[in-house]
Amino acid sequence: MNFRFRLPGPSARRPPPRLILRCRTRTPPGEADHARLDWAVVDVTLPDREGVLESGTLGGPEESMAVDRVAALSRLHATVLLLHPEAVSHFHPAAPRGIREREWPLLIEEQVAGEVADLELAALNRSAGHLELIAVERRRLREWQAWLEARGVTVTHWASEFMGLPDPPAPETLSVLGDTDHWMIKALPGEAAEPASVEWLLWPREWEALLPPGLRERTRQVPAGLAEDAVPSPAARLSLYARHLPTRLPALPGHRASPLRVTGGSGVALALLLAAHLGLSAWPWLAGTLHAGEPRQAAGQMTGETFRERNQRLREILAGMEETLMGQGAEVVRYAVEGQHLSITWQLPEGTRDAAPFASLGSSAEVVWHRESGRLSIDIDLQAWQGNGGGQA
Repeated sequence: MNFRFRLPGPSARRPPPRLILRCRTRTPPGEADHARLDWAVVDVTLPDREGVLESGTLGGPEESMAVDRVAALSRLHATVLLLHPEAVSHFHPAAPRGIREREWPLLIEEQVAGEVADLELAALNRSAGHLELIAVERRRLREWQAWLEARGVTVTHWASEFMGLPDPPAPETLSVLGDTDHWMIKALPGEAAEPASVEWLLWPREWEALLPPGLRERTRQVPAGLAEDAVPSPAARLSLYARHLPTRLPALPGHRASPLRVTGGSGVALALLLAAHLGLSAWPWLAGTLHAGEPRQAAGQMTGETFRERNQRLREILAGMEETLMGQGAEVVRYAVEGQHLSITWQLPEGTRDAAPFASLGSSAEVVWHRESGRLSIDIDLQAWQGNGGGQA
């Protein structure tokens, strides 16, 4: 169950950090295999190196610690699953005027080997008479989603790695980025086309001499700051992708809205109102009613008096945070209730780094302090608050 709300405001123009997960394989690993996903929290409002707030790789002997950290971060940030380049197909079909989304499969069915009904489609661009579509096997997408959710990681959006590679500036130029085995190549048509349709090509490094002459003769352009022959570090690669991914990305099933981004005390007031009336007071009923397969006895675990006491204490703590943080010039940039967690993120002005207001939340909340970006985030475990009657002083 997910509640996300968004209101317009000046801070909506300042993109919040994203958690980027890059799949190194086309399909999720088997139960006996280690995961191999690179991850990074990137704030694109900061310079390249400073913008990578945290990063790492899921895999190896310390995987459990990394998974726990990524799971916590996924509850605080919009999380993007970057699918392997081979997993996502790319199409530029002609589109009749007025065509509806449910009719998109008809545009590509002759270009697809399998059943087009088994694909998850998303539009990257639309223009008169033209669509740019990406497609992934719905089964594969659900497998990745289930694999991550089994480890506590909540993913909100999906994309192809190609979407994070800058487009070439001109038809005579290729935009390229390599790994140990392949080149990712973006190219414009050799002749003027309207609209300009960027093509994606994943090409084995060992077959470089076999590139079609029309591509081999073009000038290669590697993203700024990266060497052509070197394989960028995972953090550098994800920083690049985060800065070039579209603002709006395809949502995974169950995630349709964007996080709330509001400013000033009114944002906290709204968060308090929603927390009191949706996320907290009604939580056990909502969890039992909307979560298929979950026990519905949760509503009986707390008396009405206990609910009121717990909610009142949480409101008082959040109001105290509002008074202190707003006094420092902070603003709310994100509010979300996801699963058993309530998360709020504040943007603090330069020079103010006071985490003291969070001390009263005790062990039932996690505080994440991104010093470089000046953001303070809290992740409140609502189930823990339910269990201990309102947190610890």
